Amino acid sequence: MSVNELLERLEDYTGWAVCFFAALPIIALIVSFVYKRVARRKLIESVFSAIIYVSAVPGVFACILIFYLLFFTGTNLLNINIVSSFLPIVSMGLVFGIIGKNSNFDDLPGFGRLTGLMLLIAIVSCVTLAIYKLRIFVGFFASIEALVGIAIAVFVLFKVGLARLGGKSKKGAY
Repeated sequence: MSVNELLERLEDYTGWAVCFFAALPIIALIVSFVYKRVARRKLIESVFSAIIYVSAVPGVFACILIFYLLFFTGTNLLNINIVSSFLPIVSMGLVFGIIGKNSNFDDLPGFGRLTGLMLLIAIVSCVTLAIYKLRIFVGFFASIEALVGIAIAVFVLFKVGLARLGGKSKKGAY
């Protein structure tokens, strides 16, 4: 099954998808009310973490999909399905906003790895776009200092992303 076939099948279940992505911020809001009143916050923080992961995986996938459609295929964004492309991103943003207002992201289990993964995906997407747009002419037309600078910047960003993905603390990651 290709990604295109998966998105076509998702169109058959648009109502369920809308209910799912609308339920995530509502669940986060309900859990945040409980979080303010409960003394045992570790359990609620684990629930927050699960909600974040459930909303972030489709949200990041939708971001990658929009990035690919916009920059690589040149697809008009007015012609794509709102439910499979924009609703996961909106739901992810609302969940992050609700949970971020009520809890510290550093206290949530696994959030450092998730942000590291998101950073790594963003870096790889930008590097891929740069290679696609530059058509590898940087080595021939730019100075060697510019090429070394770009390589160092990409290396540092990859190192920071991998350190966060690996779950190292902020003090030991740099």
